[in-house]
Amino acid sequence: MGWKGAREAAKQYGGGGGGGGMFVKLKDGDRITVLFGGTPHICRKHWDEGEGRSVFCAGGECCEKHGPARSSYLSYCHDDKGNLMIWEMSHTLFEMIGEELEDEGFDSFVQVKRKGERKNTRYSVTARGSADKRQIANLDADIEESEPLTTMGG
Repeated sequence: MGWKGAREAAKQYGGGGGGGGMFVKLKDGDRITVLFGGTPHICRKHWDEGEGRSVFCAGGECCEKHGPARSSYLSYCHDDKGNLMIWEMSHTLFEMIGEELEDEGFDSFVQVKRKGERKNTRYSVTARGSADKRQIANLDADIEESEPLTTMGG
């Protein structure tokens, strides 16, 4: 399916374009509480000066042309209203969330706060209690019906 197919899937679920849709987007001062599910997937990208945006890394000649790829991580989550979302996060944020989940349990809700912009961005991550069996089952069912993460490569 690749990126094009994943974007089409996002449109199907109410996203697409620049509006964010099912993708988590935090601005300076925003906070969100989510329940993560499924297996995170690594995504490698390069900045393409010609296109003025990040492009998927295919390895080999791609890395020769653009230099080393940067990794990000894609993960499914439910927001506090039970809406399925995809979060693409940096390695640093991925590690912060992973540490919190390892300490508090992988069934924990996690609150993430963003402060700052661009290179001055800082996050705080705090567990906010455990999900019940129904909430976990609902997230698992939504993930089972979806396919963007398993088809984005990486």
